[in-house]
Amino acid sequence: MLFATLYDFSCYMGAQLLSFYISLTYMSIIAYVLFCFCIAIAIFISNMKAIDAAKAAEQHLAVEVASLARINQMKKELMNTISHEARTPLAVLASYSGLVAMELKNQQGNERIIADLSKIVDVSKRVANLVDSINKLTLDNMRSEKRVTINLSELIEQTAELYRRIFERNNIEMEIAIDGDLFVFGCPEELTQVLFNLLQNTKDHTKYGKVSIIAIKENNIVIVTISDTGHGIPSELLPHLFERGVSDSRFGKGIGLSICKEIIDTHGGEILVKSELTGISKGTRITIILPATIEGSP
Repeated sequence: MLFATLYDFSCYMGAQLLSFYISLTYMSIIAYVLFCFCIAIAIFISNMKAIDAAKAAEQHLAVEVASLARINQMKKELMNTISHEARTPLAVLASYSGLVAMELKNQQGNERIIADLSKIVDVSKRVANLVDSINKLTLDNMRSEKRVTINLSELIEQTAELYRRIFERNNIEMEIAIDGDLFVFGCPEELTQVLFNLLQNTKDHTKYGKVSIIAIKENNIVIVTISDTGHGIPSELLPHLFERGVSDSRFGKGIGLSICKEIIDTHGGEILVKSELTGISKGTRITIILPATIEGSP
């Protein structure tokens, strides 16, 4: 292009600087075409860089959108968990409050009233502790920082006794058969929550029936079975029963059992369910299997 410029300048000044003037008559046109071609290449390269930058920005935005979606989902699950896990002990609280009100009205005696009030206080403390720890339970995949050796026999008996009068009020018979000194290693609060959820589900889905709680030790495992004579669970729902959000109109929001499974999984155990809608064995049976330990050992 510099050569063409000098050539044009020499022609404009009337001077012929080059001896092959005729052969270079179209030098300016060729130079202009070459210049336009270079400009086009420069624009193309610039556009490609802009496109690459736009793609990178789009990918970064997609990552941020995905992160926000995950955060929103976690927030939603957290709120659902708080709502559900607070509802279960509050249901117990409301039931015992009703019993106390009835006893006060009928003046049946102070000892039973005092005992029921003590249970109300215990469950109220449980709700407060639950709200404090629910964020850890949800976001850390239900893993507890502190685990100890637990006498599961005592834990089951205490929880079952808490529900006994609630079952009686709903015309549900309770049968308990628990081997003594069944030790497991885990978090008492989390395992108590599992029992709360399962017994509450049993109460909600059983009318004028019977609930059985059996706990035994076989070899190196502890097996806890909670069965009822309720209306059962549809067969199409059984394979997905422990998935969060899977439910129908009779089985709540599909949160409680998923939380139970997460807790049992983190304790190295297994939870199984069997249910029938009709027949002699109508009802639901949930089995919890946990590794056994000895007293004082992790």
